[in-house]
Amino acid sequence: MKLERELAIRINPEKSRRFTAEQFAANLARLTDAALSMQGEDRTIVSVVGTNGKGSTSYYLAQLFESQTGLYTSPHLHSVYERIRVNLESISETECDAALLRLEKQHDLSNYSYFELLTILAGFLFHEKNIPVQIFEAGLGGRLDATRIFRAQYVVLTSIGLDHTELLGNSHEEILAEKLGICTKNARFVLCANQPHLSRKTVEEMSPVPVLFFDEPYLPNSYLAFNQRFAIFCAKKIAEDSSRTLSSISSPLRDPPGRLERRNLNQRAVFFDNAHNPDAIHTALSSLRGFPDFPGTDSTRIFYAVLPDRDPDACLAAIQSAGFHKITALTGEAFRPLPEALPAGATDKLLPLLDPWNIFVGSHRLYDSFLDLTRASTKDEH
Repeated sequence: MKLERELAIRINPEKSRRFTAEQFAANLARLTDAALSMQGEDRTIVSVVGTNGKGSTSYYLAQLFESQTGLYTSPHLHSVYERIRVNLESISETECDAALLRLEKQHDLSNYSYFELLTILAGFLFHEKNIPVQIFEAGLGGRLDATRIFRAQYVVLTSIGLDHTELLGNSHEEILAEKLGICTKNARFVLCANQPHLSRKTVEEMSPVPVLFFDEPYLPNSYLAFNQRFAIFCAKKIAEDSSRTLSSISSPLRDPPGRLERRNLNQRAVFFDNAHNPDAIHTALSSLRGFPDFPGTDSTRIFYAVLPDRDPDACLAAIQSAGFHKITALTGEAFRPLPEALPAGATDKLLPLLDPWNIFVGSHRLYDSFLDLTRASTKDEH
């Protein structure tokens, strides 16, 4: 419980949704100094940046290397320990607490934010375990993101969209510049997914290092399949350059939790997707329509919530533009108030609304509501 107690007293922009460049820059130099003690000569470090697709691409990448792989992602769905994994297994509470005690003896952690503390702890654990391949998903942006301290040799760039514009910029080009700012002098090249809003020439001109492009066109009706193929492309290029050995990729990779995650409940299906901005919501719902057994929009209900820094009209428009019209807004302490919204945790009110297919979108903070509803549904049906 030590880590959780420490996190509870830290500034947490993920929760408050209050982001400022000054806040991110304040501890970056000190974080960098701390990370210098965690560098190893035989380490392959990968930074994953972008607006959408970071989490699933990182998760797929972590499965592709034969040696031990460390994976650091955010946010978590259910438990904070999900953020730090070795070979996709979460580090235990006991191990995290013990590592934090050792880390405190070496560095002053008093002013670190929630995300900064978790970031430096992940690097410390991977260093202690001598993990050869380490993958860090950026939290926000890149230039000022805490994960930049690990000075990746390889930068994986997923799709760029308009999100957190108050901090990152009001155009795709400005946001791209912030994302590519994660490159340090250690960076060897950027691996770039097909960009729906940016040309290759723009990416090449703005990147401080060479860019290797993934040629496959982006297909929003199968985003997990696309991200999996992109991850395989990235892993092959990284392995060629770093002399790492890849695992067998003849069989499909495991899908990450919280991305089109499905639970079948008798004759009904309930999905959850971590989609949290208009582009991601539209993509997730378009992918849902691509399932072979999709029953049609008339048989599908969308449950959605909006975080305080999101545009509710844009999120609703994304749902409608994907062709769905059976929509139920949800609300709660973490979410923006919406007209006629139901409490996200009110399973007794949500159960009667279930259609043959249902999906939760809008925020990772809906995951517990998704779990509660599916548990209640299971109990109700037995």
